[in-house]
Amino acid sequence: MAAASPAGLDKREIAMKKKRTSGKSASPYSGLPKRAEKALRESEARYRELFENIKSGVAVYTVIGNGQDFIFKDFNRAAEKIDHDQRERLIGKSIFEGRPGVEQFGLIEVLRQVWQTGEPASHPVKLYQDEKLSGWYENYVYKLPSGEIVAVFEDVTERKRTEEALRKSEEKYRGLAENINLGIYRNTVGPEGKFIEANPAIIGMFGYKSKKEFLALD
Repeated sequence: MAAASPAGLDKREIAMKKKRTSGKSASPYSGLPKRAEKALRESEARYRELFENIKSGVAVYTVIGNGQDFIFKDFNRAAEKIDHDQRERLIGKSIFEGRPGVEQFGLIEVLRQVWQTGEPASHPVKLYQDEKLSGWYENYVYKLPSGEIVAVFEDVTERKRTEEALRKSEEKYRGLAENINLGIYRNTVGPEGKFIEANPAIIGMFGYKSKKEFLALD
């Protein structure tokens, strides 16, 4: 006669019970009242819709130790488009592996600061570079109640290029205006307009010794 298990079940019954329960994980909603479960599901659905459809890139990190490392936990569609990367490639990887230039970029210190203080912080526009990725980025970092760190970022490379092109254009104009033998000035509009810019040629034409004196004219 076979011996019974301590719970009063024979070996066949124990095996069948294990088979029924194997491979199953506890639901995050288990134990919740139906109304609370419904509210939680709706809240998570709203979060996912916002996360996937916001125009800014969003990266969510799990923190290792006291900020020694940050592991990609999520990466939205906008981030994939901005960085020309895939969520599947990054999830589970260290930020140092997924973004090798992050230390030089300066974002790590901001992530650690937010992790330690819990206070949101911005990382100003700066050039990020590694072997695959290069661009100017602006980041806003905050901490979730779960302890995860979120970085919301924008690629402002086109804006920086426009600003640089404008700066070079202004330098060329200024170089021309400063050296041309023709009087050039700018003034505000209206009957009481005032001089706001003047080149050396026009200052000399009117017999003034400095731009400051010329611009002080009523």
